[in-house]
Amino acid sequence: MKKMILVVVALVALASREVGAGDVFREVDGVTYNATAADGWFVLHGKVLQSFKGAGVLVSGSAIQSKRADGFGYHDVFFAVKGLALIDDDRIPSGTLAKEVGVMDYKTVLGATKTIRVFDVGREVGAPEKRESLEAMLARTGREIRDRPALQKAESNRVAFAWQQATNGQASGEYDLGLRFLEGRGVEKDERQARIWLEKAAGKGHTYAKRALANLPPKEE
Repeated sequence: MKKMILVVVALVALASREVGAGDVFREVDGVTYNATAADGWFVLHGKVLQSFKGAGVLVSGSAIQSKRADGFGYHDVFFAVKGLALIDDDRIPSGTLAKEVGVMDYKTVLGATKTIRVFDVGREVGAPEKRESLEAMLARTGREIRDRPALQKAESNRVAFAWQQATNGQASGEYDLGLRFLEGRGVEKDERQARIWLEKAAGKGHTYAKRALANLPPKEE
């Protein structure tokens, strides 16, 4: 009973949180997100390599997590984006926000199969006119709890993808894996492993890996 009371108090606090003046809200799969503050949202940069006949585009570029200031994201990679009406060689419009929704396989012009991340820009919606009611918050939280196994599976897939990239010597995967070990996201927190993978990425010239290493405490002799 005491635990339930604490949960309700926490939800009331969340429901009363103010919306920032610069926040952008987008809807993906029927769910509205604050795309500038929610987990899993990225600012996209890059060039369209191929259009998927109205179903999205294949992009070469970078995806930087929107809520963080340290440049965490995926750099110099291929990824797919749903919901962008662009053609080959177009640049992604500046400030484009999209949610990471999974991975997909695609065949290159040489016939090789690659696994890439998939993002969805969804559709822009207005900021909520009023704060979410406690009843709505509780209902949404119930859905999130029910969806937790699917979310855990998606995170497991992202970790596996990071391992695949890192072990193939891709700097973006090494950086991603290093940050995961540093923060304990999807893997057990391990500063030694974090340093190993960040140093590998930094050795290939990865700017953000160098920055992350500079923020680590000195190595213990």
